[in-house]
Amino acid sequence: MARILYEKIADAKPPVPPTDGVHPLRIMKATHKKSKSSGKMMTEVMISVEDDEEALPIYQYLMDPISQAEFEATLAAKPDSGFENMSDGEKLIAYNKSENNKLLNAQRLLVAFDIEFDETGFDTDSFVSHTASLQLKSTTDDQNRVSTNIVFPQVAV
Repeated sequence: MARILYEKIADAKPPVPPTDGVHPLRIMKATHKKSKSSGKMMTEVMISVEDDEEALPIYQYLMDPISQAEFEATLAAKPDSGFENMSDGEKLIAYNKSENNKLLNAQRLLVAFDIEFDETGFDTDSFVSHTASLQLKSTTDDQNRVSTNIVFPQVAV
């Protein structure tokens, strides 16, 4: 077995999340792809924190809209989702809320980064290099993992 030299490997330190507050952000990449967890199509947006070269990129995920039939099939496949006890009206309300949340999440990112879109969608090729100054907030989960979230402003109606 070959020995691989990694000088100063013991000195490696995990990245420190950016401080909470407003930071300049830049979109580095946007990729339309299949989600590994759900198998549904989505746009993955990689965003850099411009004033903190040590910060890891922040990822935003814009899930593609799906049909009501796909939504119901997804819920039905989840144990303990309560889907089997929902009336048709409740299923429709749940579907509409889910789809509206997807649209709202996409709209907030697009407006904040001043990315062109219309009533039919957007072009991921136009995302790269768009910038915004937005609030960041870091949270720690029960396994002591830190994640940084972007606080998007509300979109004017």
